[in-house]
Amino acid sequence: MIVYMRWFILISLLINSFSIWSQEEQIEVSFAFANALASNGNHHAATKHYLKAFYLDRSNEHPQTAYKVSQGFEKLGDLPNTLKYLDAYLKYEQLNEEQRISGSYKKVRLLLSHKMYEEAQVEMYQISALPGQLDTDRYYFYQSIIAIYLSNYKNFVEAIHGLSYFEELYHPELSDIVNDFQKNINTNHQKSRFLSAILPGLGQSLNNDLKDGVNSLVINLGTLIIFINTAQTLGFRDAVLSVGPWFGRYYLGGTKNAIKASKINQQKNKDKLIKRFAELCQNAQHK
Repeated sequence: MIVYMRWFILISLLINSFSIWSQEEQIEVSFAFANALASNGNHHAATKHYLKAFYLDRSNEHPQTAYKVSQGFEKLGDLPNTLKYLDAYLKYEQLNEEQRISGSYKKVRLLLSHKMYEEAQVEMYQISALPGQLDTDRYYFYQSIIAIYLSNYKNFVEAIHGLSYFEELYHPELSDIVNDFQKNINTNHQKSRFLSAILPGLGQSLNNDLKDGVNSLVINLGTLIIFINTAQTLGFRDAVLSVGPWFGRYYLGGTKNAIKASKINQQKNKDKLIKRFAELCQNAQHK
């Protein structure tokens, strides 16, 4: 009986080792085929084969499969799955410090590119807790960008003080960016509404939406002329009842559009500030 048990255990081990070997072989074949498809631009089919390799990896020894799946979904424009498999990649114990940090920064870039600023900030907090986080310039640069997007003046100032290439030299351009950022945060959207209430279209025009500003002015003036003509021919009451609602609609709509134009302009100014800041950082690094 003992002999049979020994043979049974031995055969079981052989079958199991063959299964593992076969699994490894399938992972390599699927991965290589997916690479070939991806190099030919067939990202949809490539992602399917990367997924096959990922799910065949039951022993969790191939972190590159999860990374490639994430890349495939990124090419396909599928953000939720891109982040899902990037998170799966970051959970692999085999990753070294640099791989884990680089993967985390990639997630931050993805979140920023899709305007998920709060989520990017959370990811930055997690990066700060990682061992080996020695590249302080990269860390504070991303913190600066996120602070601009989130309109957080305090965090922005703290972050730029952490950048090594701004420690010793005075940068007038940086001071200008800081001042412009503070002005942008303090943008009063109600001012645009007030200006459009005084002169329809003025609020939009001052916020670089000249087309909507002129359109609002013309429509309101036209409606006002119709109102006056109706009042003169049919009486004030008929003018109020027939033309008044239309005039009120266009007048109030113009003031709402002024606020909208102010917010859009504020966001555009943020994008310009980020571009200026990134260029300044790049130039400062090369000095």
